[in-house]
Amino acid sequence: MNHTSHFINADFEIESHYSLDVLVHELESSLCLLHYAKYGNKRFRATFETNDPWTPKVTPEKIILKICEHLESLSKQAKNDLKKSIIRRFDLGFEGNGGKQNFNTSITVPTLKRISHLGCDIAITIYRIAKN
Repeated sequence: MNHTSHFINADFEIESHYSLDVLVHELESSLCLLHYAKYGNKRFRATFETNDPWTPKVTPEKIILKICEHLESLSKQAKNDLKKSIIRRFDLGFEGNGGKQNFNTSITVPTLKRISHLGCDIAITIYRIAKN
């Protein structure tokens, strides 16, 4: 069992007051659709991650860059749906043990600029290690 803090995954989350059908259809051909549903009166949410298998060499930046490529290659209609959405977020998941060993990762300025150009946010989620 790995008792050090480490990167687990990166999801891309979208939320909108409008249907995301076109956007979801285009992205699910190249990304893994984890969830897509309508909530409440008129809120649509979709969550994606890459289809790539996880390895210790996978970094948050590599995943973000791959998702950015897919977002930048969307059709005009899907890009418009993305632009109209109220949440466009990369959620980076880490498992943290609260121990004495530090963990460090970074995202470079060129990647931050791509994220910003797409109008996206970054969220960080720290998961506690489950105790048996």
